[in-house]
Amino acid sequence: MTTTVKIVAIFPEILWPEMEELLLRLSVRGLSLTPVKGFGSYRNYFRKDLLSTGLKLEIYTTSKAAKTLTRAIESFIDTHAAENGLVAVEPVIRTNIDLNSDPIDNS
Repeated sequence: MTTTVKIVAIFPEILWPEMEELLLRLSVRGLSLTPVKGFGSYRNYFRKDLLSTGLKLEIYTTSKAAKTLTRAIESFIDTHAAENGLVAVEPVIRTNIDLNSDPIDNS
């Protein structure tokens, strides 16, 4: 059974141009990109509040396509941001559109 999921990735904003190229190669058809502030393993000690800036990427897709996308995004972040990135996949209970016509072939 194919279900809908949301992939969330948080990474340093300097990596966006390369991440965008990756997503275009993977034929991602829709995404949301939001600037975020926070800290995980990295803290910006030059700021009083220790926050660093990053981007939060959200992609709604099928669970089948999510496997390919998640592996690619995780590999990219592990290579370029190491401990400064996060990738998560969340289940989605309901959407108003059908995502089953996703172009990514996960064969």
